[in-house]
Amino acid sequence: MLARRTSQADTEAGQCYNALMLDEGTAEKELKTLYPGIEKHKYFKEHVRISVALGNGPHSKEMIKGLYALEKAMCERIARSRFWESESTRVRRLKTAFQYWKERRASYATSQEESPEKPSDLRHVLTDVLGKYELHHGFQQSGVKVPVYVDNVKTSLFVQALKERRHWKDVGAGRYHGEFTHRIQWYLLSAGGVSALLIKEPALVFATLGDYQRENPGRTLWDDLCDRRALETPNKDDWRVPDYLNEWLFTETSAARNICPVLSAFVGLRFEKRAPTTATSYVLKKLRASPENGHPPILDFDKKDKVYKPRA
Repeated sequence: MLARRTSQADTEAGQCYNALMLDEGTAEKELKTLYPGIEKHKYFKEHVRISVALGNGPHSKEMIKGLYALEKAMCERIARSRFWESESTRVRRLKTAFQYWKERRASYATSQEESPEKPSDLRHVLTDVLGKYELHHGFQQSGVKVPVYVDNVKTSLFVQALKERRHWKDVGAGRYHGEFTHRIQWYLLSAGGVSALLIKEPALVFATLGDYQRENPGRTLWDDLCDRRALETPNKDDWRVPDYLNEWLFTETSAARNICPVLSAFVGLRFEKRAPTTATSYVLKKLRASPENGHPPILDFDKKDKVYKPRA
């Protein structure tokens, strides 16, 4: 099943390539205008290619290739089995996953008090896949429990996280933005083969996206490549806007249901799950106590005590 899907990916990627809307020349010009002198940066070509790949979204062959790679990794994580288990067993596990996510999503959408019990094989599927990939590609992660950004983070702390090559869980950005969307962006950029460096060591480029900042309106290179605002960018195929990538993934009528159905189902579930969630309620749940002096902007996972704690 997975081999057939990969072959299909090659065909669709070729078709998508012909529909590119943003070329490198346009992306170069835009970045030079926003950040004078950026063309001298060691990784300027990578910055341009990130802008082109994410900017063309579902019309980018690299993005489509990356989506198939992530889908395959999630399927393998769900269907992992001992050598004596049959292919039918693995397929059955995938069907169980789809059924569970469908029922769980329905329970959130209808505000049911009880939701179906989660099978053990479906715990931390996406976080496991992303975390392992990041650890093997230069990111400084300590397992699946990355820091949680619950609210706006100071620019200095945000840039520091980039320089330290650390991803985060973006709960405070809201359900339309998606808590995993930035990590998915970087998985796609690397696994999709946007450039040789991004394939091998994407974290090196990731660490440079705080090197340039605009005084007005106080945005960084990260914002223009990976975190554009929906209100400023009407083109919904532009995945430099996290909201648009997230929406494309969970929308039932999008091509995501054919390209990456497991990822699509999972992202849809998270979207429904976060519907009633506020930053304060999330902190209350994670800290198991009312936060003092309002909720902290960042929570860190303490590996020793195995609990989240406010960052000092």
